[in-house]
Amino acid sequence: MRLGSGLARPMVGGGLAARFMRTESRSPRIEDSATLLTASLVGLVAFASVGFADKPEPDASKSTIIQSTAVVEASGISFSHRDPTCVWVHNDSGDDAFVYAIDRATGESTARVQLVGLQAVDWEDMAIFSVDGQPKMLIADVGDNLSERESVTLHLFDEPDPHQDARIPVAAIKRINIRYPDGPRNCEAVWVDPRRKRIYLAEKATLPWAGVYSISWDAPEPASLAHATLRREASLAIPWITGADHDARTGDLWVISYWQAFRFRLQDSQPLESQLTVIPESIALPRLKQIEAVGVDAQSRMWVTSEGQQPPLMLVDSGALAAMPQTQKVEIDARN
Repeated sequence: MRLGSGLARPMVGGGLAARFMRTESRSPRIEDSATLLTASLVGLVAFASVGFADKPEPDASKSTIIQSTAVVEASGISFSHRDPTCVWVHNDSGDDAFVYAIDRATGESTARVQLVGLQAVDWEDMAIFSVDGQPKMLIADVGDNLSERESVTLHLFDEPDPHQDARIPVAAIKRINIRYPDGPRNCEAVWVDPRRKRIYLAEKATLPWAGVYSISWDAPEPASLAHATLRREASLAIPWITGADHDARTGDLWVISYWQAFRFRLQDSQPLESQLTVIPESIALPRLKQIEAVGVDAQSRMWVTSEGQQPPLMLVDSGALAAMPQTQKVEIDARN
């Protein structure tokens, strides 16, 4: 989905107390009307506000220009587990079924891989993770701006060599068709947690709530997941979620919108439901055209890129992260 220039920029400066994130022992219902009304008002104020907050300009010293002319609408990135100096990227809808490997330092293309026999309906995110030492790649064909797709698809296969062009036959790709338990949803954020053996999807929605869904993934034979129904795990009071990535080293979860990044830290070995109920740290993202992709590298650093030709691959300074006090009320600031 594209943003018009007139849309305001919501900037969440605090949490809805303990309700900023909510686990889903049940779906949101009318008995939560006070909380839902509060969140709805927050959204209305965000999009109607005429106040603007400072947004950092891109720092050229921390970015690399993606040189590949094939990358024109970057929608998903993920760092290679076969060579951590490379990052994989794919386009949004409009491209054929290709993924591209990029040298992080130079921005030069190192590989172009075609998924033969697949149609890229609306690829929105990707993830790379390892199972028993074997790097895997997940491509999420889950975009649904009109919320009308009865099912969406995850494509799972071994991570290709990021230094060699290749064609992956459809026979080598696991096709996992999934449905939401509460009807079609638009989604642009997917991540995999191998420790929990689950694939997660975060809905792209306006306030009050964005749903977080999951499906079990038990290596090495996930074929039973075909035509499976997702499980709703939680709701997040974060509008316009456009990407996510799981930090395999720390267990932290990064979630981004067009304007901000949120880090949900993992405490000990808590379940995701508990991890998402902790108020996250937040940071404003740089002023790029349209940020829809985030990746965490082997050093736990967070990178983003944007749509457009020759977009920057940009390191976001996590030193600017600020914890949201749980006692602080939600404050709204907005900008175009």
